[in-house]
Amino acid sequence: MPDAKQIADLVERVPDLDKFAKIHGPTWDQMAAILDPILAGGRDSLVALIDLLKPVDNGDDWKVRYVIHAMAVYVTRPGKEGQRKMASDAVAAQLGGDRPHPIQKFLILELKWFGGPESTATLGKLVADEDMYAEATHALVSVGGDDVAAHFRAALPDAKDRRRTATIQALGTLRDAKSADALREALGDTSSDTRQIAAWALARIADPAAVSPVTAAADKAEGFERVKTDSAALLLAENLAAAGKKDDARKVYQHLIAKRTGVEEAYLRDAAERGLKSVG
Repeated sequence: MPDAKQIADLVERVPDLDKFAKIHGPTWDQMAAILDPILAGGRDSLVALIDLLKPVDNGDDWKVRYVIHAMAVYVTRPGKEGQRKMASDAVAAQLGGDRPHPIQKFLILELKWFGGPESTATLGKLVADEDMYAEATHALVSVGGDDVAAHFRAALPDAKDRRRTATIQALGTLRDAKSADALREALGDTSSDTRQIAAWALARIADPAAVSPVTAAADKAEGFERVKTDSAALLLAENLAAAGKKDDARKVYQHLIAKRTGVEEAYLRDAAERGLKSVG
């Protein structure tokens, strides 16, 4: 197994920046000669590589970051599932502890490339972290998996402000039907951003029970929020129709045609009329 100095020497094989401070990275064959010994060293070698990261990303450790990102891509190649799993597990084990948060955030965002089921539990805990939730949410949604939505459902009740909207957006992205009740409640949130994201999430889920709450929320909304919530209502109708729930989709279209009577809302009526025609 390479020791810490050997790991540092391998990193230094990455070509220096040119005179214009541009990166001209090695070929994949050259990169494999750097990565293979590190990966062959297993978890301890990866930890030694991570130890070379600096808390402040000012360019001093760019070669280390380059190697870690190259590894994140390299282990997703066919035939490298064992190395991918080992690397994912090793990186996930470095999260949630005492390492500086800037380093943890970098590692979290790298996990979105090669993380798997072995990393979702750790990422799931971090979606409730006030400092690292954004990176953890992005990575966890990218990794995916059957149990991913459960982490966001668990985080939603205590989530506030931006973390709340990020959590709701993740549930909508994942089309998590089990969170529909909580999302309908979020339509009455005091935050305009939260209400808009909740309407969009319900539209993504194509929740039939959301027809009345979403259209009612759109009726109450004003200005930009009205525009966004009306857009969510249209999306809800489209997704309901695509799911074969044409009666529910028809209710949304008919509501928008009846209620959006202003000259500036002609575009919305036109869209609703086309949608209504498509569902019969």
